[in-house]
Amino acid sequence: MDVLTAIAESNGGYFRTYQALEAGYHPRDIRRALRTNVVRRIRHGTYAFAETWDHLHPEGRHVVLTNAVVRESGGAVAACSVSACALRGMSLWGHDLSQVHVVRLDGGASRREAGVVHHRASIDESDIEVVDGVPSVKAPRAVCEAATTASLEAGIVLFDSALRLGATDEESLDRQAAAMEHCPGTRQVRFGILLADGRAESPGESRNRFLFFRFNIPAPDLQVKIRASDGVLIGITDFAWDLYCHVGEFDGLIKYRRDAFGDRAPEQVVTDEKVREDAIRAEHKGMTRTIWGELESQVARRTANRTKADLERSRTLYTRNRVTIV
Repeated sequence: MDVLTAIAESNGGYFRTYQALEAGYHPRDIRRALRTNVVRRIRHGTYAFAETWDHLHPEGRHVVLTNAVVRESGGAVAACSVSACALRGMSLWGHDLSQVHVVRLDGGASRREAGVVHHRASIDESDIEVVDGVPSVKAPRAVCEAATTASLEAGIVLFDSALRLGATDEESLDRQAAAMEHCPGTRQVRFGILLADGRAESPGESRNRFLFFRFNIPAPDLQVKIRASDGVLIGITDFAWDLYCHVGEFDGLIKYRRDAFGDRAPEQVVTDEKVREDAIRAEHKGMTRTIWGELESQVARRTANRTKADLERSRTLYTRNRVTIV
């Protein structure tokens, strides 16, 4: 199926039944490919190759589906909300990716059908841009739309990601939120923008920051360079509380995935992290490490209490007789 592979790649990850027939395949060839797990049916009349589809994360699958829905609409719709965010590679933890969201450009009515939500909204050409060949509402609008449909925590993950990627800025988000002031959920959007920080490098760091906010833990500085007494850079920490002489790290799985550490063996990565932590502690700083499972709602309070205890311990141990020049 080399021809269909090329078609799928040019489409953005999928091919349609009519494209297979035009390429000389018979319906029985598609049925055989489905039966032998060569391809997957991802929506009616739309297929993806299993070797690609099965290895995509949820956001990646949502991008393929969005490509299929919008490209096959004949210009009647554009991607919006979470779908427009997914096209731009933003982090969508906590958002429902089971349905593609599109805005009507043809004046048609709002409706839901076959995994697609059609939105009717006031929109003109200036609100639309093309992202990898797919018409989409512009980033500030997409982000604010998506943030109204999920929790504040999920919104902060999304705002952080959008700012980190440079897809938008705080001023543009503020303007968009003001334009949506009469829409449900806008108050949450405004609050999320206030808490957003593009220096957070992963959804886990963003969620960790939300935990600090939720449980009244002092807001840390982010991506802080820690140097030894001779000025040599030891490392960059995810979080730092200078007044407490304490730093924090979110240890997501990405830090220990083989594609994240190049030629180093897994055990070497762990050893290097331990050496780095010891070097930071040697500079009279405490450290708190948090993993993904410790951010879940049923244990979040326990994690927060541990973090508070660690901060107080570092303050007691390392700030005694410390002189701070303001």
